Amino acid sequence: MFIPRRSVGVLITWLFFLFLPLVQGGAVNRTIDDASSDVIYSPITPQGPWANQNCEVCAIKPDLSQVFDNTYTAATWYPTNGTMSITMQFTGNLATGISSGTAIYVFFVLVNNVGAGLSTETLVDFTLDGDSLQRFEHTADSQNPLIQYNQLVFHQLNLQNTQHTLVISASQVPTSIYVNFDYAMYT
Repeated sequence: MFIPRRSVGVLITWLFFLFLPLVQGGAVNRTIDDASSDVIYSPITPQGPWANQNCEVCAIKPDLSQVFDNTYTAATWYPTNGTMSITMQFTGNLATGISSGTAIYVFFVLVNNVGAGLSTETLVDFTLDGDSLQRFEHTADSQNPLIQYNQLVFHQLNLQNTQHTLVISASQVPTSIYVNFDYAMYT
């Protein structure tokens, strides 16, 4: 069968524009789970403050079906503890053809009045690439559910497409606080 040369050119042009959206790059979300080796908890000691969903003596036990990948890492920080932190590194993930910046989103599990004598306040500082950016504070609220899942506690947009270090820390707080890191997502 003979196909005129002009028809082949039209066909190739048509196929190019048909499949162009499939090969153009786009921003892709990546998740850093609390159990990922990309996350460093400090201090790390056998009797340290950090515990995961397998903790048998922890008084606050979120529903595993409500947390990302059925895991979480939590701690209660006391004023005598010094600094407690969560550190993670991530690299911007811009695919070819996209000119917008990258972003990071951090999600916690927050608690409200889950029991007498239990710390339910969350108070942490976020530092990105050495710059202190934001303090997040959650105070127990009897109008909300006992446990709130997938709570956005920090986000930063328009980041450069390079490696970044995010530190979430608790220190110099006059009261005990509860920190429950579930996951972070970056683009």
